Amino acid sequence: MARPSKFRNAKHPTSPSHRRQIFLVPLLFNTLLLLLLTYRLTTALTTYLALFASILGYQSPSSINLPSTPFPQIIQIIAQRMAMFTFDGLILARYVAEWPLLFFWGGGSEA
Repeated sequence: MARPSKFRNAKHPTSPSHRRQIFLVPLLFNTLLLLLLTYRLTTALTTYLALFASILGYQSPSSINLPSTPFPQIIQIIAQRMAMFTFDGLILARYVAEWPLLFFWGGGSEA
């Protein structure tokens, strides 16, 4: 025979101060997440625009002069850019692109 849960008859706190505290936690977390994503967007935008200009053949800060650049430095630049693309891709895939999919097509826990 299953023991009765001690939380079965517990009342949910309904005081305004407690409800405000419960509301503040997700609000602060979402605000922090929005600020971090905005910061990353603004810092990455200039880098991606410079890389795009380099790809199109224009001179930009991200252009590499291959004949005069030592090979270890080229490897380092490639590794840094690869890490940046990976990091941004993981952030985009995990936090930005996943939210609309889960919100509109489900996937969350059913309460």
